[in-house]
Amino acid sequence: MFDEDGSLDPLLKFLLYIILALAIGKMIWEWLTDDVSRWITVDLWGMVSDHPWWTGCIAVGVLATLALLAKLLSFLLGADAYTYISDDEHDAPIPAFGETADLDMPTFKMKELGAMSATGFEQACADLLARDGFRSTRRVGVPATSVLTSPPATTTAGS
Repeated sequence: MFDEDGSLDPLLKFLLYIILALAIGKMIWEWLTDDVSRWITVDLWGMVSDHPWWTGCIAVGVLATLALLAKLLSFLLGADAYTYISDDEHDAPIPAFGETADLDMPTFKMKELGAMSATGFEQACADLLARDGFRSTRRVGVPATSVLTSPPATTTAGS
């Protein structure tokens, strides 16, 4: 029943989780089929069918409020922060696997990203986002020179 370290046997633990999941599922199913369906079919639909004009006015008001809220949020957050690549930029060839890209297009290998400092990694991510058309990238770390123009850090094994 218990392993040497005091934990439950994995098969027993799996069976207990299955029983718990079935019990929770049964309770949720009964709640949805008994209570929630009655709320929608009897209580809510009764209000809608008794007062159709008020229901229509409320629905139009809610939709108008949501539209105004979306417009306000897009204005405040700057909907132009994300842009698509224009047609002339879209024609740039994408290198095949194993080929090197143009020098003006930033690309990084996973080993290069893993060897970077936190600030360098953040700058590399900002450069990649700018390459893909995102115009307003926000950085948290200290602004540094572009990773593309900075020389690679060298370390010596004995010092």
